[in-house]
Amino acid sequence: MKRTIYSLLLSASLLFSGTDTGVLWLSQIPPPERAPQIKPAGMHRLPSIKQRGRGPTTLALWLRQGASVLEAGYPDQFGFDSLEIRVLSPEKDVVKYELAGVEGGLELRLKGLGEGFYNVYFLGKQLEHETLKISTIQSELMNHSCRMGHNHVSRKLGPYYGGENIPLEIVRTRVQWEDFHTFIKSGDVIEYQLLAYGEPVSGVNVTMTTHQGWQKSKQTGSEGKVSFEFIGEYFARDKEFHNRDIYHYLLVADYVVQAAGEFQGHPYQAIEYQTSVSEKYRPATEIYTSTVWGLFTMLITMVVIGLGIFIYRRKTSHDYREIVFSEKD
Repeated sequence: MKRTIYSLLLSASLLFSGTDTGVLWLSQIPPPERAPQIKPAGMHRLPSIKQRGRGPTTLALWLRQGASVLEAGYPDQFGFDSLEIRVLSPEKDVVKYELAGVEGGLELRLKGLGEGFYNVYFLGKQLEHETLKISTIQSELMNHSCRMGHNHVSRKLGPYYGGENIPLEIVRTRVQWEDFHTFIKSGDVIEYQLLAYGEPVSGVNVTMTTHQGWQKSKQTGSEGKVSFEFIGEYFARDKEFHNRDIYHYLLVADYVVQAAGEFQGHPYQAIEYQTSVSEKYRPATEIYTSTVWGLFTMLITMVVIGLGIFIYRRKTSHDYREIVFSEKD
């Protein structure tokens, strides 16, 4: 099995502004200007670029800035002094990519992917006020189409991580009986592990932000693990309920280490590590199921009441007989 890690050091002025841009993350939600050219692909409805005719599917991700899933912007610069991009297949093979500036922001393109989980890492460094900021912008994509078959599922589920080559990353623990069709849904409790250069990190705050803006922060335990329960924040009317709609959440972790050194000829006294990853979830299917059971119960109740009224009226009704008599008798 190949263990080569693909990396590219970018130097284009488009990518480096030298200023702090805040929380950066990779999103599967396209910019409004780009949305008409994007369509869902595969079981997990990954964003893909529309094309004419048949051919390999090209998946896309977009750079976002800000902690709000709905309101985060689409910057056209990273704001780092240096940037390295690594894309790993489920076998940790080299995966080619294209990074392009499009209308609305920056777009990462991945063409002709096979089945399984793919990991994308943007590794940025920036020196600010004698603090070296090292950022890991992650994305984990589950690529699957049922027409590809379901062979060797367990070998393609992971979890996978970059190991000692990644400064800080969040790895989702696989749930029991997970397969290519598994989707996180509201009500689930999902565990994550925070790794620094492949080793667990304890006592670090990890913050989750859901699609609607609900936030929760927790500290990692002794093995770098932390769990979050996905709250039910979908309260549409019955006729508007779509349990296959997809929502997005964001996880961010950061901490500071006091360590002196030098970066690009400039000294620093501390290192700030930050990582971000965004994934998807759906409304709980139990919401739809409970609605159906409610309607079914109401229907049965109405039938029973109607039947009871009918039986009661039958029992209390009397047959009338006509009696004819004469006053002369």
